Amino acid sequence: MKTKKEKIKETIKFLKTPKGKMSLFFGFYIVFFAVLALLFQISESKSSTEQKKEKSFPFYLNNIERRNFHFKYSYQLDENSHIYEGDRNKDKELFSYNNKDFYKNDNIYLTNNSGVWVKDEDPYIMSEFVDITKIISIAKKAKFISKTTYESGMNVYTYHISTTTLVKLLGKENIDLDDPVNEIIFKTDEKNEVNNIKYDLTSYSKYKNISKNNCKIELEYSKFGKIKEIEDPE
Repeated sequence: MKTKKEKIKETIKFLKTPKGKMSLFFGFYIVFFAVLALLFQISESKSSTEQKKEKSFPFYLNNIERRNFHFKYSYQLDENSHIYEGDRNKDKELFSYNNKDFYKNDNIYLTNNSGVWVKDEDPYIMSEFVDITKIISIAKKAKFISKTTYESGMNVYTYHISTTTLVKLLGKENIDLDDPVNEIIFKTDEKNEVNNIKYDLTSYSKYKNISKNNCKIELEYSKFGKIKEIEDPE
């Protein structure tokens, strides 16, 4: 009976022959394509999972999630109007609000004070409602009401969500109110990508003592993927 060492020597000797070289050649490609097939299957599985995730809504939020766009956020709180407008690229923003220029990098805010950039507080009112992560969480808890399609290709999706649900989701507080519901409207382009979000948060705002009679917010997005890198202020 041949020893293991002898078998290895015979195998090496065989692989040096033309027939052995041919076997080694085809063996390599069989393994190579098997690995490729496995990687493709994993990729397909991941893609399928991502598609299922996207299908949790009847519209797409991909452009907003990429965080490269021009924005205009308009607030109407009772008789007071607040407008934030600027550009976003990833975690950085450069925008104007209340006749001031602001720079944002993640959770750090700077304001331009006569040409000098100084640290400032977060100027956003109810900032959770412009955060795309929170927007997705809110939409998942909201109740779908209707869809309207226009000749232009625009779709309008209306959702309702109770103040009780919002307070629990955003503040981890358990309450039980019988207040009027809050409304969220998602508008899309012809590709069903959201480019406008409108809130009527009057009920929620009254509970939080943010406004007395009225609270409406509109988020407008444009120039997706066209915002150049925002440089840090000097």
